[in-house]
Amino acid sequence: MRLTRGLRTSSTPPHTFTVNSPSPLKTGNSRIMASEKAPETASKALEPNLGTEMVKIYIGPKRKEFVIHKKLICKAADYFDRAFNENFMEGQEGITYMPEDKPGAFSLFVDWLYRSKIPTGSTESYIVDVHHLWIFATKICLTKLADNIMDKIRDTCKKYDFFVSDELIREVWPLTARGAPIRGWVLDLKIHELFVNGEADDDNPSIFVFVKKGKFRDIYSWIKDDVDLFEMFMEKFQCMVQSGEKGMFDPRNRVKKDNRGCRYHGHEEENCVLTSAKKPPKMQRLRGVSIRSFDL
Repeated sequence: MRLTRGLRTSSTPPHTFTVNSPSPLKTGNSRIMASEKAPETASKALEPNLGTEMVKIYIGPKRKEFVIHKKLICKAADYFDRAFNENFMEGQEGITYMPEDKPGAFSLFVDWLYRSKIPTGSTESYIVDVHHLWIFATKICLTKLADNIMDKIRDTCKKYDFFVSDELIREVWPLTARGAPIRGWVLDLKIHELFVNGEADDDNPSIFVFVKKGKFRDIYSWIKDDVDLFEMFMEKFQCMVQSGEKGMFDPRNRVKKDNRGCRYHGHEEENCVLTSAKKPPKMQRLRGVSIRSFDL
């Protein structure tokens, strides 16, 4: 996956997580969705009442092993509470397998589980992992966590001027459902990249070209095989072309005053982790804008 600038190196998070620091960590917002529970903080993880019973979770096709306190992970998500405390094989053995999930994303989840804080990063692998962390949080019905992850993604991309790659969009799409906020996010950012990299036409400087000659063939190659992806991309692309600069916005900006702060959240309107504002309406199309969108 290509990122534009601001890359830094950082160590890969461990696959097992051990809490060594006794210093207390602050918990997050106390308002949570009905489907999720507040995780224990690292300081509470050191308390005897957490117990010594551990569970093993194997992630990905290569089965990366994670060893986690059973009580902690079961209190954090009903998904794991049902897996390890009901009469399933997982509950009897204390082992579960999740071959479809990503070890890098699950490592970030374990970090959040013990510290109540989404890890930060600025590398290519971090951007990929944190997108898959959103997918994982949505899968186990932690809506508030997913919304906070989306805020982290937007802030990181804004800070380091990152854009998503075609490869990442292809990874995200089949793992998410129609209407998933992350689908709108990756396409909005991809289309915004086309806008900021556009330039005046060589023959007529008064015409602004969003996609240079031949580039649209590359875009078509990765959207043509999925009807939902093709339709959503073309709808958003058409909206951008017809709106021009007046309707364009940088999806990485989280501006509370115009309700863009929760644009890609999955919560109900009254449960925003940032504000109580309603989600913004879809961008209105403006007619009569003389802009050429692409040239095959």
